[in-house]
Amino acid sequence: MPYSVEFGTTKAPIPVPADSRALVFSPDGKTVYSTTASGSIVAIDIATGSASVPVPVASDGIATVISPDGKTLYFLSGGDATVTPIDTTSLTVGTPIRLPRDPGGLAITPDGKTLYVTPGLGSKITEVNLKTGGHGRTIDVTDFALGIAIEPDQAPVAAFSVVAAPAGSPTSFDASASHGNLRDHRSVPVDVR
Repeated sequence: MPYSVEFGTTKAPIPVPADSRALVFSPDGKTVYSTTASGSIVAIDIATGSASVPVPVASDGIATVISPDGKTLYFLSGGDATVTPIDTTSLTVGTPIRLPRDPGGLAITPDGKTLYVTPGLGSKITEVNLKTGGHGRTIDVTDFALGIAIEPDQAPVAAFSVVAAPAGSPTSFDASASHGNLRDHRSVPVDVR
């Protein structure tokens, strides 16, 4: 049932499948996607309350996340130990990415390039490159880390080394230690007066 935190009011219930396990909103807030235990995804239009026909994805749907641009939904299957991309416009199911056995939860980075999958059993979070489908590093955690969240503010880091120059003369700085979405990682002359 929709509830406004701001106004403390409820709205008419929006029907979801009886075996819904997880809900995720599109970034624009217009659609909610329901993951079902039976392995389907259902798109629900918030304004009308109408739902799509259930789209079969994989067995034992556990969780979903949506890319920051809202174009791709990632469906986590515990039974198949896969994460499957789904185009949110057409609800077309993509090629599943194999995971270590017994996945538990997932989170996507703010840039939409990397997925982190928690273990349902075990103690290693798996990093998944969403462009290649390959596994990256693993992160040791305590057993049964079913939930995961990624801090949304993953702003770029700017690190500058200023080259000394005589007073009144142009100098330069080196930004090669910077990372993130900084476009210029080279030395740039600067006139500091």
